[in-house]
Amino acid sequence: MSVKVMIVDDEHLGRALIRLGIEWEANGFEIMGEADSGKSALDFMEQNAPDILFTDICMPFMDGLELAQQVREKYPQVRIVIMTGHREFEYAQRAVKLGVTEFLLKPINSQEVLKIVLKLKQEIMEQKAHDKEIDSIRTQLSRSLPIMKERFINELIHGGLAEEQVLELLKKYNGEFVLGQSFCLLIKLCWKNPGGAAAKELKSSIIQRVELLIDSVYAGCETNEEDYVLLIEDACEDSRILILRDGITELLADYPEYSINLGVGGRY
Repeated sequence: MSVKVMIVDDEHLGRALIRLGIEWEANGFEIMGEADSGKSALDFMEQNAPDILFTDICMPFMDGLELAQQVREKYPQVRIVIMTGHREFEYAQRAVKLGVTEFLLKPINSQEVLKIVLKLKQEIMEQKAHDKEIDSIRTQLSRSLPIMKERFINELIHGGLAEEQVLELLKKYNGEFVLGQSFCLLIKLCWKNPGGAAAKELKSSIIQRVELLIDSVYAGCETNEEDYVLLIEDACEDSRILILRDGITELLADYPEYSINLGVGGRY
């Protein structure tokens, strides 16, 4: 995948020196846009932000430093290269504080341009690989979190955890907020014709629909073949419980094979 580059300079010659100075495609880059002002650059970037931005400092209306500041605020991942002359070096010192990545001194030297972009390309590839790895870890954690929550609720129900362990695990599994405003709902499903894999599949389908109906389930676990316990993030109020009861009873009308008993615990 090519690294996307944008060039911003109010002088056509300045943009051309960057664009024509090196073989961009051969080195894994794509000139994805040019602009003759900071405002035009920002308008363009709303649709497609580059990986690397070259910008001159001295431009009318919006200079390169103001552009760099706005790009840093809106698109922090973009690497910014400021093009400047020696007489403007005091501006470069300000640019450092704005998070500018590199400086390119005028007159433009093509070899220096190539050196800078290859260095930035390496940084960008490493950052993207790191971000991909982090996303993969987050995906794995997201997939495993329901299983870990289920195991936690099971241990909690059977009294296998000390109070300090409960608090620690609630924090680990993003459940601190359930303290003081949650209750357990026991669902006992009795199949009138028990046995076989069909019963398990049907029970799983019913539980999924119940969880969707309640919409405030923190976690749930199966404690035996008939019982399923849900920890619900909600105030344990009679009116709320009656609504849940009526909703679940109505839902189970679609499953005449089952009879149901509901049990409600106190507030946690």
